[in-house]
Amino acid sequence: AHAHAHAHAHAQKPSQMCGLESGGLWYAADESYKKDFEDDPNLLKKIEADFQKPWGDRRIELVVIGIKLNQKEIEKILDECLLTPEEMKLGPKGWGKFEDPFPEFEDDDDEDNDDEEGNVT
Repeated sequence: AHAHAHAHAHAQKPSQMCGLESGGLWYAADESYKKDFEDDPNLLKKIEADFQKPWGDRRIELVVIGIKLNQKEIEKILDECLLTPEEMKLGPKGWGKFEDPFPEFEDDDDEDNDDEEGNVT
């Protein structure tokens, strides 16, 4: 399966530049995250309140801001990017056979590439 099935990304396009960088692992990708919240069980409950079976916290949150945008056209274009019901049935192992258009993310601990965040024009 693609490594991206277990990690999330932050993308931003404020102008002519577009950046994509690792956001780390989804909590649901590694149960050890619970240890990080042993001192704050209320925060753990809040995080897990957003979990949905079978994917946990994996989701897409997208905000599009602009003037005179064609909402219907934007929704149509984005809907065309979604997996079909048949593709969803393949599951993570099947999705791992799809071409992955995204670059491999650098580890968050890798300070040698701090200026290289995958910016493209």
